[in-house]
Amino acid sequence: ADTDTPQCFQGNKSSSGDGTLLAVYTPPPLTPLPNARPAPAASLKVFPEGQRAFDHILLSALILERRRLSPNT
Repeated sequence: ADTDTPQCFQGNKSSSGDGTLLAVYTPPPLTPLPNARPAPAASLKVFPEGQRAFDHILLSALILERRRLSPNT
């Protein structure tokens, strides 16, 4: 997965790859695309290991999106 994409892990995520990937959230771009093409929709992929924590993962993605779209204060 892209390193700039928010990822949700169970356990400790280290450079050695420890931890279980539970979900990946891909937000839409903030800047318009060239040629007035529509931006891709946001996506949240929850892996089978993340199903038990789905409510927490979804709320976390919503918080990330709100913080991303809120003006800096």
